Amino acid sequence: MQENSYDCIIIGAGPGGLQAAIHLARYNRKVILLDHGGGRTRHALHIENYLGLELTSGKELVDTGIRQITSFGAEFRREDVASVRVENGFVVTTEKGQY
Repeated sequence: MQENSYDCIIIGAGPGGLQAAIHLARYNRKVILLDHGGGRTRHALHIENYLGLELTSGKELVDTGIRQITSFGAEFRREDVASVRVENGFVVTTEKGQY
């Protein structure tokens, strides 16, 4: 596998993207999560009853998720995705490179 080739490229560090990255990385898949940093979840002041958490902030939820995915070996990069195309799999282009 090439250095910038992944089993799964996840776009967006919201709750769904983080949860997918956690589980894929736990099962030893090569995963990268790309996020531009401006999602709605991070800016939520209060999130209640999400996956057993009684009360947390969006920032805390996202920051905890990023720590978890990296602890399982997934990569996290703050990059804007410019395009996704099908070419022998998928090619994701950001302002910093291709995956």
